[in-house]
Amino acid sequence: MDCCCRQRFCADVLSVLGMTMSEARDCLKYRMLGSQEPVGSWGHEYVRYCICSFLMSLESMLLSIAIHAVFQLMFAVAVFLELIAERQTSSCN
Repeated sequence: MDCCCRQRFCADVLSVLGMTMSEARDCLKYRMLGSQEPVGSWGHEYVRYCICSFLMSLESMLLSIAIHAVFQLMFAVAVFLELIAERQTSSCN
């Protein structure tokens, strides 16, 4: 077994251990670094955990995108209202 294969196998093992011993999403991190063998080879609980971790990551990503979009919209509205106020004051003069 060459060095690269050993590293990928160790990443697979760390991924499975991350499922049971880590609060973070180490399971997905090491899964992506590991071998490309079928995810089901580690069992249905591992597959379920990987799916849940992926969905939680996706949810937090979408939430941050939505928050960013809301702030951009609020800024655009503020600029728009500022332009309207400026236009009204210039038309009154």
